[in-house]
Amino acid sequence: MKNLLISLLIGAAISSVLDYFYTIPNGSAGVIITIIFTGIAYVYLSLIKSRISKKRTFLQDKIEKNKFNNGVKLHPENNWLISIENKILTSIDWEKNLKTIDLNKIERFYVRTSNEGPLDCDVWYGIETKDQNLEIPQGAEGENQLLNFTKSLNSFELKGMNSIENKLHECWKNEANNG
Repeated sequence: MKNLLISLLIGAAISSVLDYFYTIPNGSAGVIITIIFTGIAYVYLSLIKSRISKKRTFLQDKIEKNKFNNGVKLHPENNWLISIENKILTSIDWEKNLKTIDLNKIERFYVRTSNEGPLDCDVWYGIETKDQNLEIPQGAEGENQLLNFTKSLNSFELKGMNSIENKLHECWKNEANNG
């Protein structure tokens, strides 16, 4: 109903402007022109409202996908699972891809930060071996196991946790294997 009223006002305004510049006969021709412009304005406003509604639904669906049964909204980082057993790190990302990395073979540990938060993951833990590179988002389920493991690395220093720059912060490098 609101769109119809706005459309009537727009149609009447356009008809008045046209009447000012061109001679539009009074009576039925003027009414028909007003109705035509009102119809055009109504269709245009309806299309805009439809696009806004679709965008809102899309965003609501994305938010709903990040809810667990208790109704608490969580970030996608919580849908990433890691565990460490016998110095083998297993990672399952939010697309259910499974990766393993032997922590005995790590060459470098870093933190990669970005300016994309809070709408996207903005802190990633990076683990590199000669053959593999694995990044895990901060907030992943099992993150505490990874942080506990880093305590066993000589001269490890956690860096970049409060950074909002697009930057790689090296926290540890295996000097023995790079000599």
